[in-house]
Amino acid sequence: MHPFWIKTFTDIKTIISVPFTNPELLWQIAPIFFLWLLMEFYFGTHKKEKLGWNTALGNGISLFWIIVSSMQYMFANYESAFSWDRFVVILIITIYAIFISVISFKHTFSSKVTYVLSSPTPVYFFAFSAMIYAFGVINAKLSTLMALLIIYVSILLFSFILKKLLPEGKEDEDEDDFSSSIDKNESNFDFSTPSTEEFNTPDLTSATPTDNVNTPQNNYNNKDYSNFKF
Repeated sequence: MHPFWIKTFTDIKTIISVPFTNPELLWQIAPIFFLWLLMEFYFGTHKKEKLGWNTALGNGISLFWIIVSSMQYMFANYESAFSWDRFVVILIITIYAIFISVISFKHTFSSKVTYVLSSPTPVYFFAFSAMIYAFGVINAKLSTLMALLIIYVSILLFSFILKKLLPEGKEDEDEDDFSSSIDKNESNFDFSTPSTEEFNTPDLTSATPTDNVNTPQNNYNNKDYSNFKF
């Protein structure tokens, strides 16, 4: 096997074993991992639900403050953790976090594009990558970048299979049945404008003001006062 791929698979083992070899980093990674897994189960169960503009903005801001926290550790442990190649990689991820925050806030692109860029999988993966670079676990080499790419593709494949296997939530099925019943009722309702022939409009052109009108004056004139005694 080519030495590059040997180094790549070695870096994959190093990255995967990070939570077990670095207890300090475990406290940072564990909440992100469980939150990502929870979101995957949520959208896998509620398959027709979209991310939302506000959630996309929140994901961008969350990624940004995770990067800031990681950089604080890097500069606090400058001699052991800082290197310019790691700093450049973290800076690129920071630009990505700012980018998705801005496009989510301004609705610059379509919702489909923005939701893909701000979805939990890439956001939390970049957060994880920024942390392992900031903590000095790996260096920014071609083999480590390839290792991260392979891990990311594997995560996408896992996410796809998980969403296919998870059954749809009962609440979503009830909403679909309710929506279909509404659509069915609307389709049976005739919204067309009826013709004038369908209305039995009385002909008032030949009527006089007093014809067939029970006014107080007519009632007074029509009364019989012949038997009235004073």
